[in-house]
Amino acid sequence: KGGSQLMAAQAVCPAWAYYQYRLGARALGEPTEGLDSMTRGNLVHAVLQHFWIDCKSSEALTQLDTDSLNQRVNAAIAQAFNSLNHALPAQLLKLEHQRLFALVQAWLGYEMQRKRFEVIACEAQYPIHIHGLDIMCRIDRIDAIDDGKLVIIDYKTGAADPKTSGWADARVKEPQLPLYASVALKDKEVVAVLFAKIHAEGSKFFGVSDAEGIPDIKPMAQARSNSALKQLSELPTLIEHWQNSLTQLADEIVSGVASVQFEDENALMYCDV
Repeated sequence: KGGSQLMAAQAVCPAWAYYQYRLGARALGEPTEGLDSMTRGNLVHAVLQHFWIDCKSSEALTQLDTDSLNQRVNAAIAQAFNSLNHALPAQLLKLEHQRLFALVQAWLGYEMQRKRFEVIACEAQYPIHIHGLDIMCRIDRIDAIDDGKLVIIDYKTGAADPKTSGWADARVKEPQLPLYASVALKDKEVVAVLFAKIHAEGSKFFGVSDAEGIPDIKPMAQARSNSALKQLSELPTLIEHWQNSLTQLADEIVSGVASVQFEDENALMYCDV
C-alpha cells in the first residue's frame, strides 16, 4: 500500500516506510469543523478533472467567452460536490463553491499563457511494476503537445512551494513525478514534469522541462549554473537517474530493509511514528 508515498518514506527513512505502510502504524485523525484540508484539496482535483474532461484542450479553453467559462467552472464544481461524502450546511457549501470558483478561474487564466496542449488523461490510474515491487499510482493529468510529446502534471494545493531540488539526489525523496516519468510512462516521450501549485496566494508551475512555452519554467538547458539539476543537462538524463534511484528504493522495500537511517531529522516531521 501507499503508492509513491511508500517510496518517498523509504527514501527518507526505511523504518518509516516499514512501520507506516507494512505494519499500518498511523496516528489518530483529528476532527475538524466543515471540510479538512485534504478534502478541500481533493475537491480542487475533482473540479479540474471534470472541467478538462469537458473542455479537453487549450484551444477549446481560449475560445470560451466569459459566460461560457463561468458556466463550465460552475458545472465542474457541482459535479465535484456530488462525490462529497459530507453532509454540510448549505451556507458552508456556498462558501466552498465561491472559494473553488475563484481558485479555478485564476488557475485557468494562468494556463492560458501556455502554448497549445491537449489534455489526454485526468486522474488516470497506472499499475507500476519496478524491480519486484507492484504499486498503483494515480496521475493527476497528462497533456500532449507537439508530435505526441507528453507533459505530466501533479496538482498541489498547499501554501508551500513544491520542492524539486531533491530530484537530483542519489535517493529521490520526492519520487511521485519521477516515478510517473521514469516507470509508468517510460515508453513515451515525456518532455516536461511539473507540479502545479494552485493556491489563493498565487498559482505557478514548478518542475523541469525540455520544451518551451510553459510559464515560469525554463528548459533544462537554461538552468542556473548553481542548480542541482544543471549537472544532468537534459530531461532524458534526469529520467534515467530517477529510474536508477527508484529501482534501488524498490529493491530495498522488496528486500525488507527497515533500518532507522536518515540524513535530516526535519524530513521526519510527517512520520506518525
